Amino acid sequence: MNTLPTPPYRGGELTSPHPLEDRARPILRRARSLSLGPNGRIDEKDFLIPVMPLFEGAFTAFARGALVDTTDGPVAIEDLLPGDRVLTVDGDPMPVLWIGATTVQARNIPGQPKPLPIYRIASEAFGVGRPIAHLVTGPSARLRRTPGHMRTQAMNQPVLTPVAVFEDGVTITRTTPPSAVELFHFCLPHHAVVRISGLEAETYHPGHGAAGEVGPALRKLFFEMFPHIEDA
Repeated sequence: MNTLPTPPYRGGELTSPHPLEDRARPILRRARSLSLGPNGRIDEKDFLIPVMPLFEGAFTAFARGALVDTTDGPVAIEDLLPGDRVLTVDGDPMPVLWIGATTVQARNIPGQPKPLPIYRIASEAFGVGRPIAHLVTGPSARLRRTPGHMRTQAMNQPVLTPVAVFEDGVTITRTTPPSAVELFHFCLPHHAVVRISGLEAETYHPGHGAAGEVGPALRKLFFEMFPHIEDA
């Protein structure tokens, strides 16, 4: 009697008959977003994003407890909502249009996406009230501050600099928390500098050049994360 071929199983779970292909498949990271929808409605979406800097950068800036200056006072980034008006350093307040969040590990865990660097900025590491309390960030946090070794090149003007550049092993350190860390980032109508826990930091903006180095399929997937971006 002819029978259909039976797919292989391992430990009661369906597996691929092509293990080499399995190893080649990209690992995905879970993420989620809140965005400002039509008529002021807040829309929530869940994603599986490729483990690539292009995608992860939209979610991995500041950890829980980071305080964002808004028109209603400082708000913890995990409590920020689309529609909240954030104070900008160089202009008028702007509404939050999109907030992204993901949970990352700082250490290797089998079967999980690769760990990401987590940084701890000690209270007043950059001077009085900068930051106002210990601040934990991910790899995509950028501060408007020029490192000492770049001041001549930058003509003493402040530039947006990744937190990693300031790591000194004393007041700005890379840390390995024993448990997962939830990280956030957010978009305003325009790219802007805001104050987070007393530090000047940039907001996220998925500019049209952001996905220029990937193919059409990944570009489409990337811009689908941002419903407020038109003509992507």
